[in-house]
Amino acid sequence: MDVTSILVLFSLGVLLWHFLKKSRCDVFLKRFSGLKIFPIIGNAWFLARPTDRLNNLKVLQQKYGNRVALYLGPQKMLMVFHPDDVAKVLSSKEMNRSWIMDMLFHDWLGPSCKEYLRLRKLYLPAFAYKHVDNFELNFNTHSKTLLTILKKDAGKGTAVEVRWLLTLCTLDTIAIFPGQTHRMLS
Repeated sequence: MDVTSILVLFSLGVLLWHFLKKSRCDVFLKRFSGLKIFPIIGNAWFLARPTDRLNNLKVLQQKYGNRVALYLGPQKMLMVFHPDDVAKVLSSKEMNRSWIMDMLFHDWLGPSCKEYLRLRKLYLPAFAYKHVDNFELNFNTHSKTLLTILKKDAGKGTAVEVRWLLTLCTLDTIAIFPGQTHRMLS
């Protein structure tokens, strides 16, 4: 046997061992119910369309409960829906990895946290103490407008995408110029 055959057999053995071994994560996730897992893509098909993600997550919670195992390709996840579970995960330094933050907050923070930190320098002066004291009345006014919009949409019985509504409400709240009021939300 030559060296090439030995390397090919060794590589195949390592790949077979890698795919057949059960990691701690696999053993942990077996305790939770979830969608059918397909080879290579896992459950990524269920969350593929961004417009349907919120409704699909709602379906997952209703069908499988507050803790659902998801496999997004090679990434293994446990989706938690109960507020106590979410608080425990968000307060854990061990659980918070940058790829999760990038995936969840990409639309809000930008393509990287460096961009967020750059933009943060622009946003911070708007929240200085001398400006924040004047926000209360403005915040109450715009939050009531947001609530009326959410109540109107919630009456339809469908899931509401609140990201853009919250963005517009925030812009309305902080965009105070002397003698002017902005109504982006209404």
